[in-house]
Parts: sequence; C-alpha cells; structure tokens
Amino acid sequence: MGFGDFIQGIGKGLDEFGKNALGPALAHSGKALDDFGREKLAPALGNAGKALDDFGHEKLGPALGEAGKALEHFGQHQLVRALAGAAVTLDGLGREKLGPTLEEAGKALDGFRREKLGPALEEAGKALDGFGREKLGPALEEAGKTLDGFRREKVGPAVEKTGKWVGEHPGETAMIASGMFTFLFPAVIYSPILAIFGFGSGGVTAGSAAAGIQAASGPVAAGSAFAVTQSAAMGGYGAMVYGAVVRAGAAALAAAGLINRVTAVSNQDAKVDGTESKEH
Repeated sequence: MGFGDFIQGIGKGLDEFGKNALGPALAHSGKALDDFGREKLAPALGNAGKALDDFGHEKLGPALGEAGKALEHFGQHQLVRALAGAAVTLDGLGREKLGPTLEEAGKALDGFRREKLGPALEEAGKALDGFGREKLGPALEEAGKTLDGFRREKVGPAVEKTGKWVGEHPGETAMIASGMFTFLFPAVIYSPILAIFGFGSGGVTAGSAAAGIQAASGPVAAGSAFAVTQSAAMGGYGAMVYGAVVRAGAAALAAAGLINRVTAVSNQDAKVDGTESKEH
C-alpha cells in the first residue's frame, strides 16, 4: 500500500469517527446543556432575582428609610444646636477677649507713635536739615565753584585750542578721525576690497579673480591665505586676522595725526612763552 492510500485511509477513518462518534456526542452535549438551561439554570436565576427583589422591598428599602430619618433627626436636633452653641461661644470670645485685646493694642501703638516715633522723626528731620545747611550745602557750593573754575581755566581753553587746531589742520584731523573710525569698524575697509577681487559674503564670486585663483590652485587647504581671506569675507575666523591688520594700520594713521597735533600745540605754546618773555 502506498503513502497516498495510507493518508486516504486516515482521512476516511476520521470522517467515520466524526459521523458516528464525535457528531452524536456533540449533539448529545448540546441537548444536555439546553435541558440544563431550561430546567435548572433559568429557574435558579429566576428564584435569585425574586429573592433580591424581596430583599430590596422588605429589608434594604426600610433600612435606608430609617437611616434617612436618623440623619434628618440629627441635623434638626443635634447639629443645629451644636452650630448655634459654637456661634454663641465665638461671639462671646469676640466681645470679651478679642475686642478688648485689639483695643489695647491700638492704644499702645498710638502711644508709641505720639511718645516715641513722632519725636524721633522730628529729631531726625532737624538733624537732616542742619546737615543740609551746615555741611551738604556748603560742600555742594564749593564743588560747584571748583567745577566752574576747572571749566573756565582748563576745559574752555583746551576746547578752544582744539577747535582752533582742527580749523588750521584739516588734514591731520581727518587722519585722526578716519584712523579711529577704521579701528572701530575695520570691516568697512577690507570687505569692499575683498568683494572687488571676488571674495563675497556668500562665497567666491563666479568669473572673478578669486575664482580664477581657486581654479588654478586646486583644492583650498585649511589655514591657507585663500581660506583665511574667504573666511574674512564671510565673517568667519579670518575676520579677526584682517581686522587686526586693518586696526594696526588705523592705529598708525591716528598716531601720526596725534603726533602732528601734539607737536603743533607744543610749538604754539613755545612761541607764546617766547613772546611773553620778550614783552617782560
């Protein structure tokens, strides 16, 4: 017998088992469960429901009614009297204890204000008034005189000399002013120059001299002059390098202007001193 016949035999046997044994057994079990539900479970559940209903009517309902009556009686005869007694006690405490205590505290504070605080504040006012008239006023007056003398003797002549020198030396003045401005804002100088050669804030400009240099030199090495220059144009670490270079030049320019200014002032003072010596 082959393997296929063996499998076929097993299937036939299982089919016979299902029809002759398992099917009737399941049918009998279903009928038994149905009979149990009709004859046993349904009457039992009906009796349980009736028992619970009778318990609610005869036991639970009257018990809850009695509990409600007991709570209502407690509220009317016990709780109300207790709250009324507490209110009376608090009212007596307020009239007999708290009220007099607060009144005494008010009198004590009023006496302190009249006998201690008032005189102390009056004395403090007199002391401050005396200090203002005898110390602070004269001191401020002397300070005003000193500042006025300093303005007339020092600041005024210095401003006058500076204005006169600026008018007579516009070139040196321009050197000092431009040097100071460039020192404070170096990017104003080097950014337009770098842009002319193609080093823009967004990268190398196509068709520019910088683009030609980059194409000829190949990959740009980090830290090279080209990399530092492009970084300066984009506001990166190169800006510190170019800023330092421009600031050094600006400082030299401003220093040259200041040297000319100091030299001119010294020569002018020397002439004035010589003239005054001849007159004497």
